[in-house]
Amino acid sequence: RASMRPRRTPSDATCARWTPTLLALAVRRGDRVLVTRPANHAESVVLGVVDGFALRHCTPEIAPHMMALAREGAWAPTGGRAVLPSSTYPNHASLATGVEPVQHGIYANNTFTAIGIRPAREVGARGVTFVDAARSMGLSTGVIAGDANILGVVGASRCDAHWPPGGALPPGTPTVRGYATNAAPFAALLEMLDAGADVALCQLDNTDGLAHQYG
Repeated sequence: RASMRPRRTPSDATCARWTPTLLALAVRRGDRVLVTRPANHAESVVLGVVDGFALRHCTPEIAPHMMALAREGAWAPTGGRAVLPSSTYPNHASLATGVEPVQHGIYANNTFTAIGIRPAREVGARGVTFVDAARSMGLSTGVIAGDANILGVVGASRCDAHWPPGGALPPGTPTVRGYATNAAPFAALLEMLDAGADVALCQLDNTDGLAHQYG
């Protein structure tokens, strides 16, 4: 579990802003439900990020399971709009907070601060994230990231749980270009949901890593 910090209490307006933007996905493989939940537990909300996966590849032929998840949950058929620069950390900060880099302060993977350029993971996005808002309403929250730097960017230590623990991959975790293979964070997501997480952010990194590697 993440180390606990004093909770921030978002305003009603902030919480209301987040309510319609959460991406609800059923977690399935084919027709088999992968997560078993207590009978009295409502469905969880997962904001799933397949990093660097182009909209042109979101087709039933290339990504049939992803398209099935989209149809059962929620998605934007015409794609989203990346903030600039279209790098991993500014865009995850915007996904988590719902605001532009000028407001959350993550301008690049290494970003400007009053004391010079610092890694985005050390700076962290300013403002209230959707997981902050969910936790303030008494919901259980978690963040899972194949790229552990994202934990610092989105303030994962304020959640009830995060993976990898403490931002360090468990020994023996398979990697692609230094980041966890997608199977590891996905397994952590399933475990977190089985433990009762209500709202989670899960980033799968390998599409981005392979795109960098092979252009």
